[in-house]
Amino acid sequence: MVTRLVKTNAGALLAVVTAIAASAPIVCQADALSPVQMRINYTDLNINTAEGASRLYSRIERTAYYACGTSSTDIEAIMHAQGPCVKTTIAHTVRDLHSSMLTEVFIKRNGAEVARTFGIGVDTRTALK
Repeated sequence: MVTRLVKTNAGALLAVVTAIAASAPIVCQADALSPVQMRINYTDLNINTAEGASRLYSRIERTAYYACGTSSTDIEAIMHAQGPCVKTTIAHTVRDLHSSMLTEVFIKRNGAEVARTFGIGVDTRTALK
């Protein structure tokens, strides 16, 4: 099991834990007193397909908003500017799952530059084509 701690610009701590089991845990700490850990089950998805990876990405995104105490209907999210906690939670979860199709979805939604910022392999996307 891999555990990473990252300090975001907003001063929030974020820990993303990736297990080998078919669930993606999300751990987010919006402030020093209230850590949140959630698991995303994806045993019903084939994440090696575009559809399965897209559905998992949506689950990760929805869970990240919840874990970070925000909503995708907040004005910030509507304007396509996810907060640092949400953005970092999604990026680290995608990176730590090591799925080429999930990486492809992340890059399509966020761009190659954002992917590089979080250490998400742009080379994986090129290899798929």
